[in-house]
Parts: sequence; structure tokens; C-alpha cells
Amino acid sequence: MSSRDNECADFYKFLDYARYTFSTVITLAALGLIIYCISHGYAAISGHPVILLIIFVIVTVLLAYLEGLQIAIMALEKQDREAFKHLPRSYHNHVLATKNHGKKCSTVSCRETVLCGICGVCLCAIDNIFDV
Repeated sequence: MSSRDNECADFYKFLDYARYTFSTVITLAALGLIIYCISHGYAAISGHPVILLIIFVIVTVLLAYLEGLQIAIMALEKQDREAFKHLPRSYHNHVLATKNHGKKCSTVSCRETVLCGICGVCLCAIDNIFDV
């Protein structure tokens, strides 16, 4: 590699780190704002703030699991099925996950669940914080 290619690689690595840092800060700020608003009574649904915080945590963890599941299904379709031939359950699960119909159904059901989860987070989060 030439020094110019090395400099470009270093620059792209710096941009990746900057992007990761920025997205982490934005995510933590958003979570902090939501937790602050729930704990100070700005939630769209009525209820004790502790209950709403528990619902928020459960829904957020569920969303994280579902997003990870979607990524795993998309990564699994690139894997060769024959690598799992000696493990019958794994082979069968791979067949189910990578069939066109199964993949569409699981991805669609994940999306629907994610949308329901986002609605749950929205209900627990900010409602009237910006009212004057």
C-alpha cells in the first residue's frame, strides 16, 4: 500500500470513530431526555412514573432484541446451509429462516412488533413538555 492509501484508510477510520461517538452521544441524550420526562410526569399516558419507566425499559430491550434478530436473519441468508448439515436442528432452522416466505414473514412480523414497541415508547415518553 502506498502512503496515500494509508492516509485514506486512517481518515476513514477516524470518520468511523467520529460517527460511532456521535451516534452514541445522540442515543444516550435521547434516552436521558425520555427518562427525565417520564420521571417528571410528562408521559402521554397516566400512571406512576416507576411503572412507566419499567414499561419503557422492557419495550426498549424488546426493540433491541428484535433489531438484532433482523440483522441475524439477514446475515444468516449469506451462510451456506451445508455447513449445518451435521446438526439437524440447526440445518432445519437455517432452512426455515432463509426460505423466501419464512424470511418475509419473520421480517414483517418483526417490523410490526417493532412498530408496536415504538408506539409503546412514544406513549411512555414526552407528551406536553413543550406546552407553553
